[in-house]
This record gives sequence, C-alpha cells and structure tokens, in this order.
Amino acid sequence: GFKLASYHLLSMSKPVRFEPEVIAFRSWFGLKRFDSHVGIKFVLHDHPRARIEENKMELRETKRKVRWYTRPLKPYYQNAKIISLEYMGQRNDICACYPVENAQTIVARLTAAQEVIAGYGSTGRGTALTPAQQWDRQAGGLRNTGGLS
Repeated sequence: GFKLASYHLLSMSKPVRFEPEVIAFRSWFGLKRFDSHVGIKFVLHDHPRARIEENKMELRETKRKVRWYTRPLKPYYQNAKIISLEYMGQRNDICACYPVENAQTIVARLTAAQEVIAGYGSTGRGTALTPAQQWDRQAGGLRNTGGLS
C-alpha cells in the first residue's frame, strides 16, 4: 500500500516542450524557457548522492564482516543519473532518472526531437523534412521549381 502510493507520488512525468524558437520545461520555480538557436544539448550527470551512498555501503560492508546479520544495501543513487539541459555552458537539471538505461533512452529521444524541430525551423543541422528543405541551400543552384513535392 504505502510503497505503491509513494512510488506513484514520486514518479511524476516531466514534459519538455519543443518549439521552433524555444525549448521549455517546468521546474519548482515555474516554467524555464531556453532559446533553441543557441547551442543546447541534453546531457547525463552522475547523481550527487551517489558518493554518499557508496561510502555508506562501504561502511555497512565492513560492519557486515564483524556482524553476520546485517543485510547489504542496494545501490540506488549509483544507478541513477540526472538529465540536464546545457544552455550556454550552464547546467539546468530536468529530472533524476533510474536506472541508467532509461536515462540514456530519454536523452536520445530528447536529442532526436530537438533535431526534428530544428529541421522544421530550418535552423541548425536538423533533419530535413521536405525536399525543399533538403536541397535549398546545396551547391549547384538546385531549387524548388514548384514541381512534385
């Protein structure tokens, strides 16, 4: 009962909104907006409590050698990552994610969504979505003449 209720309470979703001009997400202090034309990238960082947890586990292991009845701790923070948005070299934490594989998947999806949105706005090196966007700025004078598209 209590574990299930606390799990649902603490496992909330964190929507990130992509627009051609802005990338935004909600934090404790309101909506944070970032200009998408400036160098933005999504990065994984180690959880800040991982080192504390490692020290506790080492202490528990040394006590366990003396007392046989102490149970080993499970590493939670060591398997967790912080998903951050780096904006002009400054770290802006979005959320903590457990386990590491889920965090890597989320960062890959956020990066892919950012590239697609950059392709819509014809900014950055985003994914080309139409032939006109793909060939407009290439060398050789190819341009869209209103034919099939």
